[in-house]
Amino acid sequence: MKKLVSICFLFSLPVGLFAQSSDIVTVASSEQGSIAYASKQSSTITTTSDGLKVWSFTVRDDSQSDSDSDPTYWSELTIIPGASNVPSWTSVIRAVALFRSGSKVVDGTIASDQFYFTVDGVNTVDQINDNASATYDLYVTFKAPVTDNQHLDFKITDANIVVAPLEVSSTFATFTAASSTSGSANLITVTADRLAFQTTLVSVYPLTDFSCTVRSTDALGSVDVDATGTVTISKGLGSGTLSTATFSPSLSSGVVSWSDLQLDVEDDSVTLVVTHSGSLTSATSSVFEVTGALLVESFNYSTNDTLTEYGWTQLGATATNPIKTTGASLTLTQYPFSGVGVAVEVGPSGGGQDVYRTFTAQTSGSLYYSFVVRVTSAASSTPTPFIGFGPSSPSGTSDMRSCVFALTNLGNIAFGIAKGPSVSVALSDTIYATETAYLLVVRHDFIADADNDVAYLFIQPTTNAAEPAPDITTSTGSSLDPANLGSIVLRQDASSGYVTIDGIRVSTTWADVTLPVQMINFVAVPSLNEVRLSWNTATEVDNDGFEVERRSVNPQSALNTPQWERL
Repeated sequence: MKKLVSICFLFSLPVGLFAQSSDIVTVASSEQGSIAYASKQSSTITTTSDGLKVWSFTVRDDSQSDSDSDPTYWSELTIIPGASNVPSWTSVIRAVALFRSGSKVVDGTIASDQFYFTVDGVNTVDQINDNASATYDLYVTFKAPVTDNQHLDFKITDANIVVAPLEVSSTFATFTAASSTSGSANLITVTADRLAFQTTLVSVYPLTDFSCTVRSTDALGSVDVDATGTVTISKGLGSGTLSTATFSPSLSSGVVSWSDLQLDVEDDSVTLVVTHSGSLTSATSSVFEVTGALLVESFNYSTNDTLTEYGWTQLGATATNPIKTTGASLTLTQYPFSGVGVAVEVGPSGGGQDVYRTFTAQTSGSLYYSFVVRVTSAASSTPTPFIGFGPSSPSGTSDMRSCVFALTNLGNIAFGIAKGPSVSVALSDTIYATETAYLLVVRHDFIADADNDVAYLFIQPTTNAAEPAPDITTSTGSSLDPANLGSIVLRQDASSGYVTIDGIRVSTTWADVTLPVQMINFVAVPSLNEVRLSWNTATEVDNDGFEVERRSVNPQSALNTPQWERL
């Protein structure tokens, strides 16, 4: 019987036959002087024209001895930061690649502290023939903005290059790290051509200091820290006067700031303009408002836009049926802040997206919000609120406080208020009509100790008078006293009804949310037989003028006039 015999031969390559004599050296003066980063913004590098060469180095086969006849094959290369470098390459570098004799060898992967070049960690990326050398050029592209006057500095140690494991290759000796030149080389340079507002103003108080910062930048928004000259600020759009101790401060590190700017008159469309003493292009701020209120929302936007396009934030995960602007503003003659822009519809499709908008959070005293509302439909029982205060960072509609409800009965509407969204609602009489605009004002009183806060609702109040008695008051509910109130919440729910809202104002005083004229001061100075009167206002909305009346309350005087008389 014949047998088949298998014979296996195992060959192993003898260790130590390959010269450990290859190394890497830097190419002198291969760096850039100043880096004009703005011209190299591509996300990929295909040819040398796509990027900027920032360093060159040479891989030398058998440079220290020649004890083999083998090439040098490498499969992995890591470039690490040198002594002087930007804090993180990922924040500055967009793409990186190695080129040899003008042809791309391999793209690199960018980490905060390394560039890594490989095909797959095993196969050869490139080879250097026996006793030859190859020079590699490092090309990069940049992100924006960047920090002016930072350096790019590179280094390769003998631990940063790996020979291809599947090739018969010379290996690398222990060599002195190859490093780019630090100091003034590879200096990222920003050259400003314009001024730009860093501060986005939304709303400021009249006759109250506010801050603003302006930078000297290039077209990509990077600041030129070497820019010099003065920057002059002035008012563009709007009424009133801009004041500050220094209108034309000097740039410092490319930036100029004001902390004592004031505007003296309320206006809902104001801009600031800055000009440079040299060649930098001037800039105009975005439109902002000057108001005594903490928040003013007139919905002066385009029709059919979502509120999240205009500074409102989605509350919760639901994004369907977003709250949108609608055709026409709601106008009430007694409410001077109505009739501007458009309005918003809340709940036309039942449930949907809830939103909030923040203002400076309050923790004590009284806080008011006023708005115009028109109810199209409402729940007939167990309603949920459609508007209310919220904290500065609400987590959901359960955080709503001093919230307003609408309830329908026999075709009419009752308005209600509660300290929270899930407690019993204090309701008005059911005497209000659907499809009719009403002014509502809500007041929340912070009172020390737990569960003492009080919510008030005023329905169709007289606006050119002192604060009247509320129509509804409630303090019902436990664990509902907020640590702060810093937002207005609009809620859409199947039980919150379908309402249209306009002209929201938030303030700490009744006057700021209702009165068309707000006095800053009123001075009476006796002069012989006369009294000279002078006054300043912070707000005048649709004001036709002023009437001055007098009376005397001295019963011993012949001029005693206990009744007011017009002058």
